[in-house]
Amino acid sequence: MTSPNRRPSLEDVLDALFLRDDAPTPETIVQACQTHAEFREEILEFAALQAAQAALPEVTESELEVSDASVMRLQSHVLNLLYGAPRARETDAVRKALRSLAGQRLKAAAQAIDLDSTVLLQKILTQAIIDTPRVVLERLAQFLKVGVDGLVEALGPQLALHRSYKAADKPTMVRQESWEQAVAALAVDDAEKARLRAMQDRSDRA
Repeated sequence: MTSPNRRPSLEDVLDALFLRDDAPTPETIVQACQTHAEFREEILEFAALQAAQAALPEVTESELEVSDASVMRLQSHVLNLLYGAPRARETDAVRKALRSLAGQRLKAAAQAIDLDSTVLLQKILTQAIIDTPRVVLERLAQFLKVGVDGLVEALGPQLALHRSYKAADKPTMVRQESWEQAVAALAVDDAEKARLRAMQDRSDRA
């Protein structure tokens, strides 16, 4: 007899999700991935295969030859649909984390990523620096507890044309500069500037 406290196996999860009269929706698949995070990759892969098979037209036995390229295109399309919802939630989480950087938390973030001053961090957050070192972004992602790729995307070139507004004023474009220029403009000693420049060097070698 199966114990009621036994954790379901991968087979149990797939059976409950796919061996039913109605086909699972992307929403139910995403929910299953969240409930059984340890089987996330297997659930998505199985869902892609099931959807690809369902999308194939009914053919006669003589027409059963389907190219591998066609199957791969179908699988790719389904996977893109399945990953869409989790991706959107990840983007929302990154944006929410970035909005939390204010006041003491902004200072704590600057110290945690080894910038000390918030000046550089503010420029990073407003996309004013065009070549923020990768090591800085990795540390910031770790502080915010978000994925570094999601953070890079949120602070990427698609948001570079950031506009600032003042009451009864026309919008002004944020002046963009390189990491070298931003560091050079800081009111710190030469030793600190050299330390900050070295972050770019480490990113270049990575």
